[in-house]
Amino acid sequence: IEKAFTNVSSNCAWDCSTDNNLNEIKTFSGLGETDVNLITTDLADFPRNFNLPLGAVILEITQDKTAADYPLVYSYQGTIPTYAMGGSTTSTETNFDPKNYVYPAELCYFGNSPVRVDNASHEVTEFPDGTDDWTNDSKWTGTWVKNSHVSSPTRSVAMQQNINYGTAMLQTTVRYGAATLKDNNHAIQLARKGTNEPDNEITVSSSTFALTGVMVGCVEPEVGWNYIAKAASPTYSSFIYDNDLPETSIPTYGAGKSAPNYTLVWDNWNPAVAEDAKQNVVYVALEFVNNSGKDFWGMHNLIRNGQTFYITGKLDPDMEGSATPLSTTDRSAGITWPTDYALPPYKADGTSVNKRRIFIQDYKTIADFVISANSLKAALIDVPDLRSSQISLGLSVDLQWRSGLNFDTINLGGLGND
Repeated sequence: IEKAFTNVSSNCAWDCSTDNNLNEIKTFSGLGETDVNLITTDLADFPRNFNLPLGAVILEITQDKTAADYPLVYSYQGTIPTYAMGGSTTSTETNFDPKNYVYPAELCYFGNSPVRVDNASHEVTEFPDGTDDWTNDSKWTGTWVKNSHVSSPTRSVAMQQNINYGTAMLQTTVRYGAATLKDNNHAIQLARKGTNEPDNEITVSSSTFALTGVMVGCVEPEVGWNYIAKAASPTYSSFIYDNDLPETSIPTYGAGKSAPNYTLVWDNWNPAVAEDAKQNVVYVALEFVNNSGKDFWGMHNLIRNGQTFYITGKLDPDMEGSATPLSTTDRSAGITWPTDYALPPYKADGTSVNKRRIFIQDYKTIADFVISANSLKAALIDVPDLRSSQISLGLSVDLQWRSGLNFDTINLGGLGND
């Protein structure tokens, strides 16, 4: 198998130079007719051609001891070991199935409102125009009845409140927090060889690293009619992988942030969290390509020049550890909540449960990630486990995202500048 499918002289790259080899790979893949066509001669792009990050699967080499010549067998693990995240929803979650990756949420709208009714028929041009006029009672002239219901004489119905976004949004930017970055060489060499070597250093420029993907943990795979978790005890077992970025470059140190990337996510309200407790922490992993011209040591492995790697950041709803932590006695603080409509989840009286969480439907969460001097020490070549103890409309539409939590200066890898 090694001779048939890989080229040892070229970093064991897939060798599909003949149709025979490609057909055999397709046969042994076990995929259905539609998916098997995704396997092309460019197997070096696997698993990206399945819209998965490069670190989502691990190539495993074992020996088939049932055969006489003990041939080497190459396969991809169905579940992969995950590192560096901690805080899994259960202590037994040490592996992650690549099938749990999901696309970003769709752009959805939500409305749950009392209605105005009129027994007279109205043309579209007679309705108030614009979100401000729509909620202004003085603009509803004639015989409209507010807070009413539909009956047999009713000829016109209008929602009293504007329709809003049902999804939440994560705005991601990245910047360098230091002009020179240190890798993990000292710790690696000390642990493996007992030698006392210094860390390698990389001087950053606008081309040192490319941001190629954003992964968001703490994603519930199924939401209900109100766009929050449907289950009473959600698992938050999925990861969003967003690799459709408008710009991949990161400005050199002191030159500002990268272009913002916007990822649609679901509201991550957790109904299983106690009323006075903090909502879920969310971990976000950023995907980079090493264009520094140098190899460097990450947390466990040597990350080659040109290789993809991942560093994780933490979003805490109480903003613990930041310069401006939020109140732990008033967990509505830090958010400007709407006063003209109610957001899910609801109290018994129909008003909103104003309790902050990382992602709130109709809100934009701003995360400014920082690659600090020691961030590379936490770099991984496989995707980290983003599961944690946790880790978003009649018919006028408010197209302005409201401000949610603004996470400023998040040191990637959880490591500071010292």
